[in-house]
Amino acid sequence: LTSQFFENNVNYFFTPLFRCNATQDISGRHQLSSSWKISRNGRRIVEALAGGRWKDVENRKIEDNVGMLAESQTGVRTMMFHPFNPLLISSDNNDGIYVWNLEEYRAINVFRATKCGTNAASVKFSPRSHSGEYPKGSLARILANPDKEPRPIITSMTLINPHNYSLLLTANNAGCVHILRDYVTPGRMKIVSGFRVVQSDYLWRQWPCIVDWNQISGLLYVASQSNVVTVWDLFLERCARDLRLPADVNVSAMVSDKQNGDLIMLGTADGALYCHDVRVPDASVPLRSLKEHNSQIIGVNSQSSQDYQFITGAVEGNVKLWDLRQFNSSVHTVDATCRKSMTSLAIHDYSPIFACGTQSSKINVMNFNGNTMSSIAYHHSGWMHHSSWTGSRMQVRCLAFHPLKPWLAAGDTDSLISLYRSDQERKRTTN
Repeated sequence: LTSQFFENNVNYFFTPLFRCNATQDISGRHQLSSSWKISRNGRRIVEALAGGRWKDVENRKIEDNVGMLAESQTGVRTMMFHPFNPLLISSDNNDGIYVWNLEEYRAINVFRATKCGTNAASVKFSPRSHSGEYPKGSLARILANPDKEPRPIITSMTLINPHNYSLLLTANNAGCVHILRDYVTPGRMKIVSGFRVVQSDYLWRQWPCIVDWNQISGLLYVASQSNVVTVWDLFLERCARDLRLPADVNVSAMVSDKQNGDLIMLGTADGALYCHDVRVPDASVPLRSLKEHNSQIIGVNSQSSQDYQFITGAVEGNVKLWDLRQFNSSVHTVDATCRKSMTSLAIHDYSPIFACGTQSSKINVMNFNGNTMSSIAYHHSGWMHHSSWTGSRMQVRCLAFHPLKPWLAAGDTDSLISLYRSDQERKRTTN
């Protein structure tokens, strides 16, 4: 008499009765893929910083035009590079988000942040023709022709967990923050979380909503047209605390320190600069408040390679370097626009360089010593090197550096995005 009872029970009890979550299984596909991504991205950081790509970059030119991208007719509002994938993410003035493939120089996904998962994301993107018209039925045409009621404008974007499975965080001038996943694949975008930081309707569309995400601390700083800066703990999905500023203060730019995320620097519309420490019980009282700028601060950044250094830029055209260890005054001042109004500013996270756009449609790429590396001008066909051409020009609205490559992206009011790289990067590609 034979039986398979023992063999069947062996197979049954050999399999765990309580299966763990796929994200917790160390031998599962999700964890193996995550470990591989973290290892690959770590090698890319080492290669970029120690491999010579940024060596002596502050003395080289970044003006080799490698491509041009065309958004909708509403203009480019904000944009950023993905640090590890060949992606550029941009937004327009009609709640539209564009995900660009920098290897093929085309949009791989176009959608609205407030319409994720709807039919708007499934419409195929079609670029403009030479006459400036969009094909009928394309999403670009839908985004270029808003309804009678204006849609919210995305004024700030950032990436959460860019080293792993990244999430896209957007903030609009209605005071709403959305966190999206699967934003690269068409038709798969979903809102993971969302909240509103401005409860008063009269603030609608009057002032941009600014966010700053700190990956180490997991805190999100949000500011809009009010004297309150809210600190959100995204792990707990709740507001951790509020920083109340003087009643007449409007925050126009802010950044937290890259090391711990405990210090936050706030730039205001009247040119004042406030430094707060969120660890103290009364965080609303600034550690220091200075005012050396005479106009609105449009950019604040802290470099990952410098623990105590902050850089600020204002409309008046001055870029100032600050050291928190001697925060009584700025360390160095650079006249970046030759006494002309500054419209946009981008500061690199690792290399001592920055780029600024002016009302005269010029882009100046300079190092912290004040030396001009490149000077670029714009005309109706796109970006060009500065010359004697004197035709009509468009205003530079936003600039963005690639975190690990000597690349620069420039967006204007005519919905064009131009990409630049250094001359050494061109030699690398040629060889």
